[in-house]
Amino acid sequence: MPRFYFDMVEDGVTTHDNDGVEMPSAKLARRAATAIVTVIAYDRATKNLAPDFAVVIRDASGIIDTVTSAIKVEQPPNGG
Repeated sequence: MPRFYFDMVEDGVTTHDNDGVEMPSAKLARRAATAIVTVIAYDRATKNLAPDFAVVIRDASGIIDTVTSAIKVEQPPNGG
């Protein structure tokens, strides 16, 4: 079974996943990365931290995908 690595990129700093996780396919690795991004975005939002970050998915051959989170809240011109 292939091994996938999920590197976190936050504020321009990459934290490499040196252990990785065995998964049956890249499709499932993308789903896992999407779940990771969703949970972290929620956690960061509840702490008033900027929610912008990414998870880079790698396998033995290199980067295969990037899942990014960016949440933007805009108030109407009258201040809502």
